[in-house]
Amino acid sequence: MVTKHKSPDYSQVTGHIPKDLARKFRVYCADQDITISEALEIAVGEFLEARSSSDSSSNSSTDSGTDS
Repeated sequence: MVTKHKSPDYSQVTGHIPKDLARKFRVYCADQDITISEALEIAVGEFLEARSSSDSSSNSSTDSGTDS
């Protein structure tokens, strides 16, 4: 079995967040019995989905306003 760490289908993502937010995130993951990787995959997916939805709605509202 190939782990995510060694899988060519996965990539490591790193960044810096405030310590308090990181602690809350780790505690939440432990309470929910999910890995940090699983939670990040969900969070990033939802973040991008929300951003693409808001981009689509803002583009359609500005595009439909004028016929030049």
